[in-house]
Amino acid sequence: MANTVKIDKVCPNVFGISVRRYQQLAKESILPPSDNGYIDFVLATKHLISYYQKLVEGQGSITLTEERARLARVQADLATLEYQKAQGKLVDADEVERIWIAMGQACRSRLLAIPSKLPPLLEGKSKPECQRILRDHIYEALDELSEKLADPDFPIETETTTDTNDTCKRKRKKKGASRKKGN
Repeated sequence: MANTVKIDKVCPNVFGISVRRYQQLAKESILPPSDNGYIDFVLATKHLISYYQKLVEGQGSITLTEERARLARVQADLATLEYQKAQGKLVDADEVERIWIAMGQACRSRLLAIPSKLPPLLEGKSKPECQRILRDHIYEALDELSEKLADPDFPIETETTTDTNDTCKRKRKKKGASRKKGN
């Protein structure tokens, strides 16, 4: 143990690395581990020199060549994505979200209109007739929606109007409040 030295004195002053970096390299089995803050100076120096030689030769951690290759892959992936977007094979996620919101709103408003149309039609009808009429109106609403959505001129607003949002919020609050009163 004549070669044993204190790690916090040798690392910054002789090796030019921090104690933390030495410990990281020891954890990766590149350098010998420390023993209660002491290391074998000769053995650690041999391992550190070998590690630096491998880095210079390109066999160590990340080399400049590997980093350039990684950068080239990232740039190629980005160029591929841009090309696919230009070809119309990729769409913007915000655009898709906006379209789905518009479709959902159209579906919601059309389906919510059914109950106001049905009472006069259902009056005095039998249960099977009511079910048929209800089914027919639902299919009619769905067919109308599919025709509208297939139309390239289907109006898709980028922002919902405040009246629609306020109405939805008020309805939700009313429903929640009425449930609390019922319980």
